[in-house]
Amino acid sequence: SSNPRLKKYKHFDATKVDGEAKNKKAEDNASVFDRKSSKQKFEILGRKIKGKSGNVLKARREGFERRERTLLVEHKLSGKANAFVDLRFGELDNNLTQEEKSIGRLARARLGQLRKQRKNT
Repeated sequence: SSNPRLKKYKHFDATKVDGEAKNKKAEDNASVFDRKSSKQKFEILGRKIKGKSGNVLKARREGFERRERTLLVEHKLSGKANAFVDLRFGELDNNLTQEEKSIGRLARARLGQLRKQRKNT
């Protein structure tokens, strides 16, 4: 049942056929030059080494995704310091009908005109 041609490829895993597994395998088998490794001068027993080797392609992709989630959102929102707030009469009160709102606005507008007339005389 297994294909003899596929056996010679060490990186091929017939059990994982989905795209995500293929991408991870491709990352793992990436070029030697895409991997970062650091050599220790002395080996000390019991010392845990962090960052001995790393996958540059994976780190680059994760960094790009992280910046897209954070910095790109900040950049798109930069320059937008205010928000529109509707302060018309009755807009914040959901109990009023549309007709009651319009009557209240008309009354408020007439009061404003009356104040202007009083101020000018």
